[in-house]
Amino acid sequence: MEEWRELARTVPDTLLRVAKGTIGVLGAVDSAHQQLAAIVHVVRSLRRSDGLGAINWDDARHYPEAIPTLDDARRELVRILELYSVAKQVFVLYGTCLGAEVHPLWQTWAGHGGETFGHGFRALRSLRSAASHARASRDALLMALSCPPRSPDWRDWISAALNLWRRAIWAGTKASVAARRMRDAVTVELEEAWIVLHR
Repeated sequence: MEEWRELARTVPDTLLRVAKGTIGVLGAVDSAHQQLAAIVHVVRSLRRSDGLGAINWDDARHYPEAIPTLDDARRELVRILELYSVAKQVFVLYGTCLGAEVHPLWQTWAGHGGETFGHGFRALRSLRSAASHARASRDALLMALSCPPRSPDWRDWISAALNLWRRAIWAGTKASVAARRMRDAVTVELEEAWIVLHR
């Protein structure tokens, strides 16, 4: 029994690492959001111009960075969710050994686990969507650049690229909101786990 108690005492520290990890994910998503916004500016400039000469290509330097940033955020979120899952399992087993499932505080703690996972998976899905839309937009922009400027095909590909970048930004925003909610939910779980361990 004492071994379980010692193992369970590691759970609050692990949950704290999960909460801090979501802060890193949020930083990466915010960085990708800024990079995507710079690209939208370039595509809008391209759409308004007579061709490639009017574009500030310095703004496009973030163009290749947004997708790997989103992929890195997604990988980090997967790692954090795996870490969270292990901590959750340890604490559930500890509670089972002690018969704590009937305690109201334990039941409150257990209820927040679904919230944390739900927010985490929504953030993960949104990060995947943002990266997919960003890739598709990049491809549409490359197709536009292969067409004669101001031709109907050029306009259609520029419009598609802009629409897809906007979708990438929207999905990135949804990922950021979900990651913030995950961080808040895991912080509540951390406090409740601490109380359960020290009651």
